[in-house]
Amino acid sequence: SNGLTQYREGRFRTFTVKQGLPDAAITALHPDGRGALWVVAGLYLSRYQDGQFTNFQPDTDIPVSSARAVCEDANRDLWVAGFSRVVRRTGGKFVTVMQAEVLDGMVVLTMMGDRDGNIWIAGNKGIIRRSASGAIQKYGMREGLPAPVVRAVWADRDGNIWAGTNNGMARLQGNRFVTSGQDNPE
Repeated sequence: SNGLTQYREGRFRTFTVKQGLPDAAITALHPDGRGALWVVAGLYLSRYQDGQFTNFQPDTDIPVSSARAVCEDANRDLWVAGFSRVVRRTGGKFVTVMQAEVLDGMVVLTMMGDRDGNIWIAGNKGIIRRSASGAIQKYGMREGLPAPVVRAVWADRDGNIWAGTNNGMARLQGNRFVTSGQDNPE
């Protein structure tokens, strides 16, 4: 809530609105493959590169009412989730790729891209996976998640997908998430 702090060459430096952030409340960070740091600051999306912030205002510069989470896909396109949709930045433009109907009221907490080109969106209603071809798959407690609220989603070095929920962690196995001790033999 007090800005973005950088540790570099043995020193701490804090960035706030005085240094160009649109809001000091930082809720998400994503370093991209091109040397920029993408920051969700309040309702805004901001890019920090070459010592400067470039800010993207909701509903004006980016077609979301509030930025919530940010990630990159396998092609290095940037994805941003908001309250009402998910957009992808390609060729310098933000384009809607998931409408509110697909999110079905989900409050997005985090998202990530995996090495297969899938985008994983997690929040208060489980997980939505969008494949590279655009196919949608939803995961909730019926699909093995230990709780409906998913706060973290991660791919390990072997490509396994993990979900961190309010009631523990689970790993995707086939089309189901399993918790420790429930793994199915392969």
